[in-house]
Amino acid sequence: MGTQVNFSILDIIIFIGFFVAMFLAAWWSKKRQNESEEQYFVAGGQMGFWANLATQMATQIGAGDTIAAAGLGFTIGFAGWSYQIALAIAFIIFVFLLVKPVRRLKMYTIGDILNARYGRILKVVAGIVLPTMFITSIASQLVGSGLLLNMFGIDVELGMVIGALVALALTVSGGLWSVATTDLVQWIIMIVGVVFILMPVSINAAGGMDNIFESLPDEYFKIMSYGGWELAGLIFSIVLAYGIGTDVYQRIWAAKSDKVAKQALAGSAFLFIVFGFCGVSVGMAARVIYPEISPESALPVMISTYLPSGIRGLVLIALAGAVISTIDSMIHSGSAVVTVDLLEGLGINTSEKGRLKIARISAVVLTVIGVVLALALQSVYDLLLWGYTIAACGIAIPVLGGLLWKRATKPGALTSCVAGSVAGILWQIFATSSPIPVEIAGGAVALVVFVVVSLLTKPSPKENIDAIFVKEGEKQEIPPEYR
Repeated sequence: MGTQVNFSILDIIIFIGFFVAMFLAAWWSKKRQNESEEQYFVAGGQMGFWANLATQMATQIGAGDTIAAAGLGFTIGFAGWSYQIALAIAFIIFVFLLVKPVRRLKMYTIGDILNARYGRILKVVAGIVLPTMFITSIASQLVGSGLLLNMFGIDVELGMVIGALVALALTVSGGLWSVATTDLVQWIIMIVGVVFILMPVSINAAGGMDNIFESLPDEYFKIMSYGGWELAGLIFSIVLAYGIGTDVYQRIWAAKSDKVAKQALAGSAFLFIVFGFCGVSVGMAARVIYPEISPESALPVMISTYLPSGIRGLVLIALAGAVISTIDSMIHSGSAVVTVDLLEGLGINTSEKGRLKIARISAVVLTVIGVVLALALQSVYDLLLWGYTIAACGIAIPVLGGLLWKRATKPGALTSCVAGSVAGILWQIFATSSPIPVEIAGGAVALVVFVVVSLLTKPSPKENIDAIFVKEGEKQEIPPEYR
């Protein structure tokens, strides 16, 4: 990153203590799991508010939302905050649209939903496309962990491997309980380290917000360049992207009640806005104090210069926790998709103990591939973009439409999946200069095709509709014939 942070023995002790606490939390979670696949995949549907809130929020706030946010604040000011605002609004939309229909379904993955609604072929599609997205996400976050640890003198490649090993160990030890428990610890430290220490110290060092407003140009304080339509487009893009987020659905299923699921999503939305503001504020403060440094140096410079020994270690833990919490969630969700969607979709069925074993093996394989990809490229943004393009444009509409619209049909879902993916790929290749996001272009095509073909084809069989549109107060398990 070009800038390293000097840290003391006290910082090292705090940092090591954090990871010891993480593994103790994971060990406690493994005892709670009792080798149950329901516990491993969705925490047995017993997760309370604080754990659910922590794991929803911490999963989405990774390297891009903590480390890179400061660089965005340094470069473009409050415009770097727009993504977190749109993400928060999208999660509020999910509170009203997703929680009620999803909570009635006793399932583990998006592929389960597609399978019950349309048949096995869509489950296999999800099992093929989504792991690719998770692998690129893992690789992207591992690059972030390498760059983060490089601030403290650790080689970037070694930092990637360390991040992978820690995240993998936390995941396979206790499944979603382990991920959520460690996320809760990391979340508390992030609140203290980033919100209550790093941001106020940085703003104070820059002479306060008044001086920041006076020192930076007016465009630094515009959240949107083009007004409401820009925000609407960003929200639509995020709804599509997270509409196929297995990690989001699993946490909705993991909540012990509808109320907890809704409150956790709403609380996460609030925290997205808070952390987004903190990140860009640190970057803007760095711009006022050190206008000549590179954007990626903004965060390490502020940490190294203005935080005392011990506090530096705490903030490092907050940032490391943000990255690791995203990596372990991607590993867990990816292993669930491979086990439940891909292998079961292909007709490979085993016992509950066998599925747990496959899930853990899948977690290792996905992590190894992610490490190799990260080490080989160290810039996986393009691959990550392609993975999300194909998934968001191709699968999101059939998933959301199948949950919300009884008239949706299997032909409509299949043609929408193909048309949306193709449109997204073509847009990504030939419309690189267009201000319209690829998710909007591909998603719009997918939506039109989905509605038109569904209306022109025979309605879905009653059992497929009943598998999703469960009566109030009931919960639907996956029908055996769909497994």
